[in-house]
Amino acid sequence: MQDVISEVQEFLARSADPLQKRFSFQGRPSEAALRDSPLVLILGNHSSGKSTFVNYYTQQSIQLTGMAPTDDDFTILRHGGAENERSGSSLVSNPALGFEGLTQFGPKFLSHLKMKSVPNPRLEKITLVDTPGMIDSADSEANRGYDFKGVVRWFAERADLIMLFFDPERPGTTAETLEVYTSALSDFDHKLQVVYNKVDQFQRLSDFARCYGNLCWNLGKVMKTKDLPQIYPTFVPRPESSPSALPLTEFIEARELLIRKIENTSLQRVDNVLTDVSIYVDRLKLHVEILSHFRKWRKSMGRQLIILGLIFGGGGAAWGWTMSGYEEAVRYMIVGVSLFTSIFIATSLSNLFARKKMQWFSQNLDEVFEQYSASKSVPHERSQHLQSQWALISSLTTRALNELGPNSVPKPKNREIKALEQWRVYRLPQLRRVVHQRENEALNESVEEMIQITAEEADALLGQSTPDPSHEPSVEV
Repeated sequence: MQDVISEVQEFLARSADPLQKRFSFQGRPSEAALRDSPLVLILGNHSSGKSTFVNYYTQQSIQLTGMAPTDDDFTILRHGGAENERSGSSLVSNPALGFEGLTQFGPKFLSHLKMKSVPNPRLEKITLVDTPGMIDSADSEANRGYDFKGVVRWFAERADLIMLFFDPERPGTTAETLEVYTSALSDFDHKLQVVYNKVDQFQRLSDFARCYGNLCWNLGKVMKTKDLPQIYPTFVPRPESSPSALPLTEFIEARELLIRKIENTSLQRVDNVLTDVSIYVDRLKLHVEILSHFRKWRKSMGRQLIILGLIFGGGGAAWGWTMSGYEEAVRYMIVGVSLFTSIFIATSLSNLFARKKMQWFSQNLDEVFEQYSASKSVPHERSQHLQSQWALISSLTTRALNELGPNSVPKPKNREIKALEQWRVYRLPQLRRVVHQRENEALNESVEEMIQITAEEADALLGQSTPDPSHEPSVEV
């Protein structure tokens, strides 16, 4: 998919970057964000099996596992030529790694951040982020010493896949997990995969059904949408585990499907890049057009005041010329002073009104957008989307206006705005179709392999324990 990324980089350099620079805008996807490997964020309750899943996926004991909390760090797992561990402060000080934005969360958090470089082939195309287990504290006032939800949201914004783990013992009842779900993970439903792990621990279908229902109930209480996300009930095979009495074939299929999603995250990465660039283009265009709207008002108001000043100044000059009994040279001087004074007063009033308008601009952002929307005749459905974007960039636009000054807002060229709009309306959908087509092809190629793996593991599990009628799963009515 490098061809798609290269085209996006070329478009940004050609059409977006000149406008961003001239109009002092921020928020462009960085080159590191465009070229980095896909990022998979792994969240969940304490002891929900996150680290065990990481070890299973990589087929290597990279992370510590256990029933008690074993690691309270955010651990970034990347491919490397040799095993190496980098501390948080060292990690954020290297801009090439793309994590310098985490410095905003302070030294306390950086002491709980690290990166492990591992020569593991499954990490060659993706980066995993294993997170501290979420757990209720006996002291309701206790906290981690840093903005945990803020850190999760920072990673979630950059992640291409988010896996949220639950387990039978705490099926969505941990308060911190639900808080993270409602705040830090809001707006990322398209990336989220809910994993109901350790289902092989159940010995009865009724127990599984109750816990599964409890998880759905807890998620339903905090969700803002009517539809629940897809939930993947699965497990990770462990040598010490007792054989389950439940049929595990579908749970194995769910796990293999998750693994295929991770392996195909590179395609999801490109789709997310297109989404991020599309949002950036919308925001940049809105920023430029609202500043241009201010510029047009400023020019129009300045011209009106100068014309008005010339009228009064010209009238005063004509009166002075006609009524004055001075010599001709003196009368010329009176006319010049009258015109200069009127233009000076008009210009001063224009600058004064412009400063007042800037103050009004920063204090009435909603009305600013309404005026812009009315002047552009934006359709209602498009207006709602732009209004939500304006809420996020209005402070940046106000800051840019103060930096540029009321008299120095540049004028965009029509072809520049047209290039942004054409890319968003025409080229972006074409690139999305290419990505989705390749994604479907990759998924279809892996279906047969997934079916074969599922059948082999199911046969192996059945071979470990022969069915005994006295241990068949009972179903309570």
